[in-house]
Amino acid sequence: MDNPSVRGLMGINFYAGVPLHSNDGYRVGTFCILDGVTRQLSPEDIAALEDLAACAESEIQLLHISRSEIEMRGEMDQLRRKASIDVLTKTWNRGAILEILAKEQERAKKANEPLAVALMDIDHFKSVNDTYGHDVGDQVLQEFTDRIRSSLRGGEAFGRFGGEEFLIVIPRCHPSQSAVYSENVLQAVRSQPMKTAKGELAVTASMGVAIWRGSFEDSDALIKRADKALYQSKRNGRDRASMAV
Repeated sequence: MDNPSVRGLMGINFYAGVPLHSNDGYRVGTFCILDGVTRQLSPEDIAALEDLAACAESEIQLLHISRSEIEMRGEMDQLRRKASIDVLTKTWNRGAILEILAKEQERAKKANEPLAVALMDIDHFKSVNDTYGHDVGDQVLQEFTDRIRSSLRGGEAFGRFGGEEFLIVIPRCHPSQSAVYSENVLQAVRSQPMKTAKGELAVTASMGVAIWRGSFEDSDALIKRADKALYQSKRNGRDRASMAV
């Protein structure tokens, strides 16, 4: 009540705010609404406010892209940059995410830092297309992409590897951190049903994580190990992550 905006000319009598978080979980601000008259928010109003805040938070987190992505954007002309983006999901396409991985491998080698990749696959995606049609399948891919992007931390890169398969490049990821990291990403997918033109769908994903073995392991070998771990997750019941050996 002592705030100058309340006591002064603005005469604020109503305020509601939702905290906004950075990629690493710190509260960096609020998404808020205010008015000069007293108001009561319904549960629907609160849900709408939280949805808008989530959109704002995603935009903030998108600013924290990896150094390799920044370098690559700087090196690209406009036409090449456009050709490096997957049209549907607006993420890096296969060629671009592999180029980012190569840059991160060089960086990790010079800095003597760990590096990991996570290969993800949407569970039972073919049945979504077969049952509801490709338009709904595209909606699921777009929502899946948004959820993964919002769960990433600063410095990580994310791209569509093919079909319903996606690759995350994770700098400075120690093996001890991989289990918690994987669960956080998978929880972002399963947290709530996805809204589509045919109603809400419960969607999960499977993941395989591989820690880079160093300069004697190339990108292909690293991704193959992540792919084997991904299929281990599928054999074990899906909606889970496995670590590559």
